[in-house]
Amino acid sequence: AGILHVDPSGFTLRELVWMVEEQQDRMWDHTASIMAIIAEVNRDKKKNPNPFAASMFHPRKAKLKKPPVEQVDLKILKTIFVDRRPLE
Repeated sequence: AGILHVDPSGFTLRELVWMVEEQQDRMWDHTASIMAIIAEVNRDKKKNPNPFAASMFHPRKAKLKKPPVEQVDLKILKTIFVDRRPLE
């Protein structure tokens, strides 16, 4: 596997995927740390009093807001699958 610099013949596909994901996480840890340092050096402490953290720049570790889950009335499912009536 090119990104891992190992012979893939002794590993399963799942193990190779895990190793690639870990390698990418380590590379992103390094990149996110550099980005945080650059942002921190250029930060206006009056406008932004909170320091930057590497986790803010790491795409796999950044806290992303989950989209809201739409609440749906499940009675329609009972009508279709249990009562076997067509929708009106």
